[in-house]
Amino acid sequence: MKALTLTQPWALAMALGLKRYETRSYFTSYRGPVAIHAAKGWAREDQDMAREHGLLVEANATRGCVLAIGKLVD
Repeated sequence: MKALTLTQPWALAMALGLKRYETRSYFTSYRGPVAIHAAKGWAREDQDMAREHGLLVEANATRGCVLAIGKLVD
């Protein structure tokens, strides 16, 4: 299975269905199941955003792991 790594709080937002789209600058022909992986690294500005939206504790606890399985479509 392929994986998509996102930094927090974006990975948590995608796992919860709050973020439905992710765009990248490169093309992939792969379509199908994809693991949503939370990166270990966490930038200060992303921590501030998680704090503002009440996701700081959850996002901090869920780094460096797969949070959900999604579906990559066109």
